[in-house]
Amino acid sequence: MDIRPVLATLLFLTACAGREAHPVAVTKITDSALDCMSIAREFEANEARIIATVRERDGQNMKNAALAAGAVIFLPTLFFMDLKGPERIELQALRGRNQVLMQLGAHKKCHMPAPRVQGLYDNSAL
Repeated sequence: MDIRPVLATLLFLTACAGREAHPVAVTKITDSALDCMSIAREFEANEARIIATVRERDGQNMKNAALAAGAVIFLPTLFFMDLKGPERIELQALRGRNQVLMQLGAHKKCHMPAPRVQGLYDNSAL
C-alpha cells in the first residue's frame, strides 16, 4: 500500500491549521491630525482588542494542549495544532500602536486613559 497520498493529504491539512496574523500599523500618516478625543478612543479600542486577543491566545493554547494529549492516542491530531502564533504578532502591534498613541497624547498634552492591561506593555509579557 502506497502511503504517499495519505502523507500528502496530511501535509496539505497542516498548512490549513491556524490563521494568519492581521497586525495593526504602529504609526499612521494621519497620526498628527488626531485630536485628544480620537487618540483616547483609539487607545481604548486597542485595549479592548488586546483583551480579546489574549483570550483568543489562551483558548488556542488550551486547544493545542488538548490536541497534543490526543496525539498519544491518534498521532495525526498533531497536524491540527496552531503553531503559527498570530496572536503574538497582533499583540505586539497593538502594544506598539498604543505606545505611539500615549506618546502622541503626551506631546499634545491630552489626558490619556490608564492602560487596563498594563502587564502587557512590559517586554517580557508577550
